[in-house]
Amino acid sequence: MATTSARPGIRRRASDALLRIGTENALDRAQLNRGLAAVPSSTPGHLTATGAMAFAGWVDDVILWASWRLRPRRISEL
Repeated sequence: MATTSARPGIRRRASDALLRIGTENALDRAQLNRGLAAVPSSTPGHLTATGAMAFAGWVDDVILWASWRLRPRRISEL
């Protein structure tokens, strides 16, 4: 029988950290998107900023996906 410890496993800790980072980044990105939406599209650099925000969204998706994949699958691992 496996022994249980008070410390969660490495997979769970990594998953929790990635979930926290991904969520914080997504909230920051949403706030930046609201600010970017208030700027006229004719402003220099608007298109570049929009592209950077789209890429940041993709990175956030990858971080959240990795968090989900690392999450332990069995109740005994939680």
